Amino acid sequence: MERTAGLQRTAVANLSRMIAARLRAWGYQEAETTSYNFDKQDIMSGNQLRSAHGKGVRAILHAAFTISLAQYCFDNDLPHPGFVILDSPLVVYRPPDPNDEPDNSGDILDTTSLSARFFADIQTNFSGQIIILENQNPPNHLESGTRDISFTKNADHGRYVLFPRTGTVSPEETSGKTAL
Repeated sequence: MERTAGLQRTAVANLSRMIAARLRAWGYQEAETTSYNFDKQDIMSGNQLRSAHGKGVRAILHAAFTISLAQYCFDNDLPHPGFVILDSPLVVYRPPDPNDEPDNSGDILDTTSLSARFFADIQTNFSGQIIILENQNPPNHLESGTRDISFTKNADHGRYVLFPRTGTVSPEETSGKTAL
């Protein structure tokens, strides 16, 4: 593979627009101020680097960047493996306004709105495959080509382990978009 000279600013600007559009689709409040900072090699949101945010916002921004970068590669015929794996992009996110939470106790995480928009967006606006490992269930209205596989410690319910003991995976478990 031939080495490139680095990131071109026009590519970074186009990727930034894709990230902001995806965050708008998810209902993320700082979407309009979100972009990729060429010099810092990090996402800026709300006038802060991604690294300066809490873990929930960092997870959302990471997911938006990863999915947008993959889609940018698909749209521009650039090399990409064709799939994205995200580990817990939603579970730690808390809305910035405490009144957005359903019971103000702080014990129950309310990502229903962002979560539902997240899943709707990735099912309709992503050309590759996404594997999501999440500690909460996705919305009930997943599209027909999407698989929701529950991993449990019970061999008779859901899927017992990520890698089957027999070493084989059925075609149904590897085709299409996957939400875990």
